[in-house]
Amino acid sequence: MPEIIEMRASVTSILYGPAEDGYVMVSLRTDTEERIVAAGRAIPPDLQIGDEISATGRWAETKRGPVFNVQAARKALPKTAEGIKRWLAKAKVPGIGVIKADRLVARFGMETIDAIANEDPDAAAIIGRKQTPNAAAAIRGRRQEAEIGSTLAEHGIGMRTQRKILDKYGDRTHHVLTEEPYRLIIDIEGVAFGTADKIAQAAGLAKDAPSRIQAAIIDQLRQGMSNGHCAMYHSQLLERCRQAIYVKEAQVEEQLDLLAGKQIVETLVRDTRAWALRSLNQTENEFARHLVRKLRDGSMRDFGLAAVEIAVDEAQRNLGIELSDEQRAGAIMALTSRISILTGGPGTGKTHTLRVICEAWRQLSRRIPVRTEENRDIALAAPTGKASKRITETTGMEGKTIHRLLEFRPDIGDFERNLENPLLVGMIGVDEASMPDIFISNKFARAWGQARVLFIGDINQLPSVGPGKVLADMLASGVVPHTRLTRIYRQAAGSDIALGAARIVEGDMPRMSKPGQGDLVLIEIDDSRAAADRIVSMYADRLPRFAEQHGIDPTSIQILTPGHQTEVGTIALNAAIQRRMRGEVPNGHQVHISDKLSASTGDKVIQLENDYERNIFNGDTGMIVEIERDSGGILTTHVDFGGRIQSFQGAVLNNLALAYALSIHKSQGSEYQIVVIPVTTSHSNMLRRTLLYTGVTRAKRLCILVGTQRAIRMAVSREDSTTRITTLMDAILREWREAVEE
Repeated sequence: MPEIIEMRASVTSILYGPAEDGYVMVSLRTDTEERIVAAGRAIPPDLQIGDEISATGRWAETKRGPVFNVQAARKALPKTAEGIKRWLAKAKVPGIGVIKADRLVARFGMETIDAIANEDPDAAAIIGRKQTPNAAAAIRGRRQEAEIGSTLAEHGIGMRTQRKILDKYGDRTHHVLTEEPYRLIIDIEGVAFGTADKIAQAAGLAKDAPSRIQAAIIDQLRQGMSNGHCAMYHSQLLERCRQAIYVKEAQVEEQLDLLAGKQIVETLVRDTRAWALRSLNQTENEFARHLVRKLRDGSMRDFGLAAVEIAVDEAQRNLGIELSDEQRAGAIMALTSRISILTGGPGTGKTHTLRVICEAWRQLSRRIPVRTEENRDIALAAPTGKASKRITETTGMEGKTIHRLLEFRPDIGDFERNLENPLLVGMIGVDEASMPDIFISNKFARAWGQARVLFIGDINQLPSVGPGKVLADMLASGVVPHTRLTRIYRQAAGSDIALGAARIVEGDMPRMSKPGQGDLVLIEIDDSRAAADRIVSMYADRLPRFAEQHGIDPTSIQILTPGHQTEVGTIALNAAIQRRMRGEVPNGHQVHISDKLSASTGDKVIQLENDYERNIFNGDTGMIVEIERDSGGILTTHVDFGGRIQSFQGAVLNNLALAYALSIHKSQGSEYQIVVIPVTTSHSNMLRRTLLYTGVTRAKRLCILVGTQRAIRMAVSREDSTTRITTLMDAILREWREAVEE
């Protein structure tokens, strides 16, 4: 690997960027007058021609020649008289151009920058009395950026976060860094406690300083939130802070009391004392209020039980569907309740029941007078693009992502639909309702208006990626009407997948077959490397032939793995399959996508973020069909997302990742005809019942587990290592009691 080099250079031109992900390419002149090209996300995004930077990085050979890949960089003031003259001439300092820069350096030499910053009378005579204050302010700002940038860069803080810090504190930045460094983790997203701690220790702050303890408290609660928790028990928080910063619990107690009601709040979780970030706690409480108001909304139209039963039975006849007693009860519940939940595992008929509900609503909504403010429409939504498409396919009605339903506006980072501008529909059905976290759930609650709301989901799946367990808490409260579908109907109750999933939920080993003898298969391989080789071979050769023989779309073959690391993680499997599918030589041009990987024509990719401009969403998968270079050398990547070709250039390519193997977490909300899951002890620390259950239930026709009975037993026997700590159930019950007592 090329050695790391440090250099100083001045900017002669901006060649590209800054892109959305911070990528910049610039032309530089080094101290030895050599012209070079430098690129990377660590380059300051607000560079101007004439700026000097201090950068470290490595040289790399490209098709266009050598490029200096920058790993760390900061603005620097020039250190020679000639450099100062050149910098002043191009740095766009108010009142100073080429001629005045030359005169200033001739008069002050190496003291030029100080003379301007201090508004020296002789400097003012050259610049002009009116322009001198503006020039001095600009110079002081540039000097502060250079000095502070150097300090922050030494502590591993990148340019994006440096910019946030300077924008937040302005002239007070130096004071904050030296006197109040722990404010960084409170005020600035992207600054870790460890980083602020290093800055504080360098500034000489005591290890038991109140500000340090307060910062540790907030940091621990934020870490909990990143793991899905909405609160932390009092005793747990004390212990974690004690372990993190080595202070006495009594000292943490003292600072908790001082922080209470400010950034954090004290609360109760199942009558146990706990603490929560104030904003997160407010979000859970607000959702609970919206939910209880909906449950008790006396203004909503009541069609009457008899009319609903007639509509449900008529809908079954129209659709040629016969619901079981529990499914019929679920449909009636959804149409008579203001808000309700339909839950059940795979093969229990949630989709059939939803189709009947939609058809029955069409009939019932005809009773609503046209000239009223009530709306006859029904809206269907899901958290992911794939799940919303599946709604469309199974119901014949348009399904939208929740973000699209609420009309997300990227320009403001919020939704068009809210309390003041609610959705104008009569009923809303939300599928895969275990996936939304508390934040998006609350945004939805703000916008649901006068509509009936039906949540459809499986509480045994993995919880949301973000904080909370909204569906589970609503069910646990006992105040939300719900129907739990239990009987398995898929393939006349003969599906090993559905039956195996049901056994996994109960903590029992699923019944698995040898290849060719069932649809839940175990291929026993003890070694992870051998398991990876077998999976690659199956994906590339055997399974496509199997799919063709059984009329299955070969693009619906998916590898799902517990994690990203090890031989059977997403990173290694994607790389191995990519080599197997395309050979060692790429198909034409290559482009860089997420995780520092490259892709070429023929590669299977997944979209990682919602992209409303291109109408593609998080979880959508496609294939690169062409990469073309225009006359200017710019590469355009064309991806086929199920018949819709979308084009990508530059930074948006970072929203794509290889998709031959996906994490089970990323597969939530999706279904595939054939699923292959490595279950080996190399992922032993990740194996949990909900993870295995979620992976198995993604398969419709065939699920192949590659690994060992021991690893599967390990997953089945383990519930989630920590149940998420949330305050939502308590908040719902509190709001319900208060509403009933009114």
